[in-house]
Amino acid sequence: MTRINQFLCTFALLAMLLILIPIPESNAQSTTDADQPVQIFLPQISSGADPAQVADDEEMLNALEEDIPVDDASAIAAATGLTLTPRSYRTLRGTDGEQPVSALAQCDSPNTNLNSDWEKYLEFYTPGSTNYIGYRTYTFPANVDPATINSLQITANYKGAARADQRWIWRILDWQQRKWILLGDNRAAASWQWSTLTFNAGGTLANYVNPTNRQIRVRVQSVSTSDDMDLDCESIVFTTNTPTPTPTPTPNTWWRPVPNTGWQIQLQGAVNTSIDVQVYFIDLFDVPQSKIQQLQSQGRKVVCYFSAGSYENWRPDAGPFPSAVLGAPLDNWPGERWLDIRNLSALSPIMTARMDLAVSKGCDGIDPDNVDGYSNESGFPLTDQNQLTYNRWLAEQAHARGLAIGLKNDLEQIPQLVNDFDWALNEQCFQYNECNLLLPFVQAGKPVFGIEYSGNVNVFCPKANALNFDFLKKALELRVGRTDCRTIGATATPTPTSTPATTIPLQVLIPLYNYPTTWNSATYIWDDVAAANSIVPITAIINPSDGPNGGAPNSDYAQGLNDLRTGGVKILGYVYTSYGARDMNAVKTDIDLYATYYNINGIFLDEVASGSVQLAYYTELYNYIHSKPGFAQAVLNPGTNTAQGYISQPAGDVTIIFENDSGWPAYSPDAYVATYSANRFAMLAYNVANANTMQSYVNLARQRNIGYLYITDDGADGNPWDELPTYWSTLLSAVAQP
Repeated sequence: MTRINQFLCTFALLAMLLILIPIPESNAQSTTDADQPVQIFLPQISSGADPAQVADDEEMLNALEEDIPVDDASAIAAATGLTLTPRSYRTLRGTDGEQPVSALAQCDSPNTNLNSDWEKYLEFYTPGSTNYIGYRTYTFPANVDPATINSLQITANYKGAARADQRWIWRILDWQQRKWILLGDNRAAASWQWSTLTFNAGGTLANYVNPTNRQIRVRVQSVSTSDDMDLDCESIVFTTNTPTPTPTPTPNTWWRPVPNTGWQIQLQGAVNTSIDVQVYFIDLFDVPQSKIQQLQSQGRKVVCYFSAGSYENWRPDAGPFPSAVLGAPLDNWPGERWLDIRNLSALSPIMTARMDLAVSKGCDGIDPDNVDGYSNESGFPLTDQNQLTYNRWLAEQAHARGLAIGLKNDLEQIPQLVNDFDWALNEQCFQYNECNLLLPFVQAGKPVFGIEYSGNVNVFCPKANALNFDFLKKALELRVGRTDCRTIGATATPTPTSTPATTIPLQVLIPLYNYPTTWNSATYIWDDVAAANSIVPITAIINPSDGPNGGAPNSDYAQGLNDLRTGGVKILGYVYTSYGARDMNAVKTDIDLYATYYNINGIFLDEVASGSVQLAYYTELYNYIHSKPGFAQAVLNPGTNTAQGYISQPAGDVTIIFENDSGWPAYSPDAYVATYSANRFAMLAYNVANANTMQSYVNLARQRNIGYLYITDDGADGNPWDELPTYWSTLLSAVAQP
């Protein structure tokens, strides 16, 4: 071929490329010029072109066409969890730390000393005047049709500058359009703190899978050269519209126990079948099918235990758990780690296989453990909504297989989940003064099975029996030994087929708007409140300065808070809302400050509207509060009868429907109040002159389905919440009465 023909052919090829396959940046939404990152195009034939820019763009073009071999066996194995981790990475501009790509497979840097675990994350640098551009390559499973993808989510654990100082942008390659599609940026990240970023891809999801080599490319780039970044892990989670089918038995055919059902739980040692009870709780994996059949031949039901919220490295199915779903270790349980329950695509095949095993072994029900990861230090930013979604999915899958299912602990979500589960199984509610939270199950005609590992059976068993709970005292190892509370004071045991008219245990909700004078024992009352929690459950509302006072608590507040926590008191932070008129961001800022500095249990929203017009405002705040780790309760204070939507939506976990210095005897709650659990409602009364009147107020609270109250004779000075009532001890006794 002559030199001129070579030139013409080359020119023609470049012309075709320029016309047919441009690779511009493409955003799912419009952005301002300031938001536009560096653009990548095919090389232009121009005398004014920057040679370095052309070289980088040529490298990007070549990178799009290069073929990385696919390991089919590995790709198919990855499909088991529908979670993908990067197979390789490449830096096109800037530099990197040359760590292995395997570092991105596990989110572990926040729990390690980064100076000694340098290879557990990747570093991307912007040296000199060069910004960073690079991508990670994933291999899509060979046995999955890309056309069936119905969701695709990218999760990255990022550490670097805040967006205001350096913007890092994530994009995914659309192979059909030849465009990089915007996913998102580091907007949600804190400055130089490990932050989980989650991006949901839009558009035609199949286009992100190369039809030839099944590669997916995810790119990150810096907008400027001002700062570097670290990447601890990155993964793609996808779901398809062809899920594994589940059995569909005749509706409502699963076993449903009732209160006063005798039971035994034994998770270690050879199962002793001689206990005269109606139900056995045993380990799904360790107990052979023959033992289950033996129990059932004796007329007993069998519930099979497994952990649905944690990974246990000794289980026979431990292998399929992707490393990306493994979180922080469980305290005092070696080999066990919390699971990322948000990643249902990864966990679904494992958990449904366990339920199928329960069906094949003949179990009548299942006991999934550790379904309250959102309220523990799981290593993941789990929210209460994540937990609700996962727990309801477990219940749906169990019932679809004809299996009964119980809710293990997860007390704060009982109002939302009582209709989904067939019983509650609790550990240590008497030890922690939380038993009233379990009442919705008994009120619904469903049993509360419970275990105490310490305490005097002659103290807690009569209380359990009065509540119609089925409690045992067991050793922590859960072997054969047991004490059945129903045998203590058994003459008062109700019949098993009826739901008792249970007296609702009251709790104290105290506005503790008192400065903690820790240096003066005569005026310091926070320790008195802490001590009272051993008599009745107490929730205290703190109010440093019409909110969190702009930051961390001072030393006095720190000491007072520590005293309350030591006493087991639940603590809420005060935030005012001006009846829905206060700026939402200002309210959220106060919530953030409490979450960052105060180590409390939730938020008390004051000056709350009572009409439905502002319901969306408070629902957004409710969800925001519950998105904060450790925040399990949002209390609303409209102080009067309230639109039912605040309870049914919900916009709050507890609503104060009365706050006044008079009028409680004549007050009439809305009719719907009687249809909800008492722990959804509270009342506050002040300037109540004497103990006799206070006692009558407590009696009325019980009659009106109130679960929380505080009554005081304080208030003459204009602040009824800065001192304890003169009848404080009498109030505690009145509330503690069954």
